[in-house]
Amino acid sequence: MKNYHDKLFPYAYNILGSSEDAKDAIQDILIKYLAIDKKNIENEIGYLIRSVINHSINLKKEKK
Repeated sequence: MKNYHDKLFPYAYNILGSSEDAKDAIQDILIKYLAIDKKNIENEIGYLIRSVINHSINLKKEKK
């Protein structure tokens, strides 16, 4: 999971502008990811990047 965090962090941080918020967003996505059925996911890191980007955008909208 550490490897995923390192890859996902720049995306979340660039959107949210806060290290703590980025870490929280990544944690939210990784928890959801561990709970889903992954058999239809062909590109795992691509899926996680897209999920983190979307989640970060939603979090930023909620804060406004």
